[in-house]
Amino acid sequence: MTTTTVVMMILILGFVWGGLAVLASIAWRKEGAKAERRELVSRPGTRR
Repeated sequence: MTTTTVVMMILILGFVWGGLAVLASIAWRKEGAKAERRELVSRPGTRR
């Protein structure tokens, strides 16, 4: 494989994993919103 092909594959994989991470974090926030509110009350000074 040429260097360009390897670089393109790495970039594509990076975008895919980045998108999955963003979607997972959004879903995690929606699922754990109530628990997060309880934690914020019990731990003042933390930031959302």
